[in-house]
Amino acid sequence: MQTTQASITEIKQQIADRGFSINKGTGGLENSQNLLISGVEPLDQFFGGGLPFGNLLEMGMPHAKGGRICLVPFLAQASVQELWCLWAFALAEVNLFAPAFLGRGVKPEKMFFTHSAQPIEELKSLLLHPLFKVIILDSPQRLKREDLGFLATQARAQGKLIIVIRPYFLSNKLGNIWAHWRVNIWRNHRRKDFIFRPVRGLGAKDLQLGESCLR
Repeated sequence: MQTTQASITEIKQQIADRGFSINKGTGGLENSQNLLISGVEPLDQFFGGGLPFGNLLEMGMPHAKGGRICLVPFLAQASVQELWCLWAFALAEVNLFAPAFLGRGVKPEKMFFTHSAQPIEELKSLLLHPLFKVIILDSPQRLKREDLGFLATQARAQGKLIIVIRPYFLSNKLGNIWAHWRVNIWRNHRRKDFIFRPVRGLGAKDLQLGESCLR
């Protein structure tokens, strides 16, 4: 697990060696798309065509509820577009890059995983780095309102897609004015499907998506 500036320099060199260009104005590799699609039609329709670059999104995904696997099709499409993704998760004992990611088309060379419970303080240089077009902050601790404002501003200014995953179900009792939309995602083990429930910004209808759609 790499978090040092030397590691970032190494990744930049890898990109240069492969002849990819970095768009300094929008962040990440050059990308003409405004939405990151999953390639799963009902999922993309639920999200209004895909996940919008230039925005902060908030997702409620309690641990052991299986919701995180629903992001894999989007990461696979990011790999197709040669976009680099950063996934920072708070629990040091968690290793998210499972074989299931590879089996669904995610390129390991396009993913950068690290541990950080307080990413604003510890990973600020990575969050600002133009290399990463897709950033997932998994269960960050003590995110203040101004931190969410900072993330939303950076997403908009650099054309990044920043997703904050909460390890609990979201509700309107505790709002987040900076999130473009908020949604709860979990797996129904009995029915063997996934539930997507809007909290704000995605209409009122749930999506029930069979597990087979994500294979």
